[in-house]
Amino acid sequence: MPENCSITERNHPQGNKQRNIQVTAKVLFGSVHAISRLKQEEKAAKENKRI
Repeated sequence: MPENCSITERNHPQGNKQRNIQVTAKVLFGSVHAISRLKQEEKAAKENKRI
């Protein structure tokens, strides 16, 4: 797992497990940017097929 991500599990008295996920803003927004770019490329590819 990358240094800037962490997952911890906590056991509660009721027996439920809760996961606490911490992600840095750089990782989060980098992923959002990558997804947006992928969608733009897919849209451009669809438009090129129509021509």
